[in-house]
Amino acid sequence: MIGVSETALLVPVAAAEPLVRRHRLALDPVAPLGVPAHITVLYPFVRPEAVDQTVYDAITEVLTRFEAFDFSLNAVRRFDNGLLYLAPEPTEPFAAITAALNARWPEHPPYGGAFSSVIPHLSVAMADGQSAGTLESELSGGLPVQSRAEAVWLMEGQPEDRWTIRAVFPLSADRT
Repeated sequence: MIGVSETALLVPVAAAEPLVRRHRLALDPVAPLGVPAHITVLYPFVRPEAVDQTVYDAITEVLTRFEAFDFSLNAVRRFDNGLLYLAPEPTEPFAAITAALNARWPEHPPYGGAFSSVIPHLSVAMADGQSAGTLESELSGGLPVQSRAEAVWLMEGQPEDRWTIRAVFPLSADRT
């Protein structure tokens, strides 16, 4: 929500930027504020003034259970509200990270508890009608996008201002 100081935990997806950047800058209100292409794992998170070393340590403790993993963005989909997004495969690692973070911070449910289930996704644009169809077709032509989830970023946003990276939490290296 723009206008309030807040934080979010997300997995950046730099590999998707060439495909989605232009659209996100025009049609996603957080993109011009510095939020990169990403898959959210917990938003909203702890208020910025409450984030301290104890919170950093707890995030690290939760995330050490997760290894870095490969994924691909294979399909363009749309939520009922008109949000066009890219769907990652597999979804399970993202859902597991969200569940683990939410178990640690139950007072911060994903998306404020607005949805009965959380669908991992990379938001691209709020679009409707013919513009959505055109955009969907253009995005589909750029798929699949191969990527690797190697870290979770803690980002902080200020009212009507830029979002910045407050901390980076690496996922564990492969144990194989």
